[in-house]
Amino acid sequence: MKIKFLLPTLITVITFLTSCTENIQKKVDSIKEFTFEDKSMVNNLETICIKYPARLSGSENNNKAQEYVFSILRDMNIDTVVKQPVTVPHWNGGTSTVTIYTKNETILLPSVNLGLAVGTDGKDIKSKVVMVSRKSQLDSVNVKGKIVFFNQIMKERMDYGKAGWQRVHGASLASAKGAIGIIVRSVTNSIDDLPHTGVVWYDESLTKIPAIAISTVAANTLAKEIDKDFNIKISINSTAQRLDNSIGNNVYGEIRGSRHPENVILITGHLDSWHIAQGAHDDASGVVMAINVLKTFKELRIKPNNTIRVMPYQDEETRLSGIDEYVKNIDTTNVKHLFHIELDSGIGNPDGFIMFAEKEKLDALSNFVSQYLVKANGDSQLEYSGEPVYDNWWTSSKLHSMFGYFKSDNPNYFVYHHAPNDNFEAVDINQLKECSATVTSLIYVVDKYFK
Repeated sequence: MKIKFLLPTLITVITFLTSCTENIQKKVDSIKEFTFEDKSMVNNLETICIKYPARLSGSENNNKAQEYVFSILRDMNIDTVVKQPVTVPHWNGGTSTVTIYTKNETILLPSVNLGLAVGTDGKDIKSKVVMVSRKSQLDSVNVKGKIVFFNQIMKERMDYGKAGWQRVHGASLASAKGAIGIIVRSVTNSIDDLPHTGVVWYDESLTKIPAIAISTVAANTLAKEIDKDFNIKISINSTAQRLDNSIGNNVYGEIRGSRHPENVILITGHLDSWHIAQGAHDDASGVVMAINVLKTFKELRIKPNNTIRVMPYQDEETRLSGIDEYVKNIDTTNVKHLFHIELDSGIGNPDGFIMFAEKEKLDALSNFVSQYLVKANGDSQLEYSGEPVYDNWWTSSKLHSMFGYFKSDNPNYFVYHHAPNDNFEAVDINQLKECSATVTSLIYVVDKYFK
């Protein structure tokens, strides 16, 4: 008798679970369909890029872009739209020149001032140049009163971290040894005439010296000239200025959770961009994809279990002031962050999410997600990359959530990264939609998991 009663119950449970699975899959399919049909995301990207280029924190265009993003979120008629004031660095990138003086000619090299670097007050500084191709070389060369040329080559896309030290820390390392300025080979694996910028972090205990990047073609030219004549001189000139701090705004919007409004699933991208381009890949595309998560939920009438919050934030390029301000003001007694995805990888073919989380918890989530979302090769969308390091930038103990980066596969990403050609036309619109559909689908499925 017990078996007779049990069998219908099992059939009912299986039918119910199958129905739930089918409903989730149907909604995932409808998310992709909506993303490809809707035109607002592409229009938003074009507007941010064309109307508000060079959105460095503290700039007029950044302020205008904040208002534009706020208006988009407000007009969606979602539950909450907030501006959160943030104190940000303010820097005028100005202009730069780098000139080689050979015995027979002068050669002007394509250059750009590095972010937050001091200038030369528009005056030429002329000196002998010393080339350094790896950090340890600084210990064995005399750079006092000279200009240091950092020329470590970034050979592959994955070498960005290995080569980035010279741009970020080169000025202070050289200043500590008495140098009067630095030139840095652009941190890119592209060999071209476009100089790529990026931030400089000064040691406040040392003299701040000018820091300028030159294109990779220019770096090769300078290296050849130094090989011909070790006593060759160059001049640098920069009108960059460090100004007083300014006030910007994180802008965030949310749809409150229908079951657990106190639980937050967070999607972030940074609104600021470098002063030399439109910042399409880095990171207007991330901003519009984040916004599109809420747009899709709203239009498809998806009522999330948990609060879905998107935040285009301030000042990723120089100090991460926006994220710091957000974390500092979280009331952990009333809010719990479950999951956080950062969209700052440019646009290419979607290639999953690199996750920092407690492995056991991530495995359970990944098994659920994999029922509905897998990469082209069949692997899980969620790739374990390590345990979270709390009180780091992103995995603060106050957030204490799973954290991950969206990953897109674009072999040309570092052609555009921090370069003057990072503009709207550099983004493949179909890839943008594929990436956006992947992100929104993941957020939808993750929300179903945290029921």
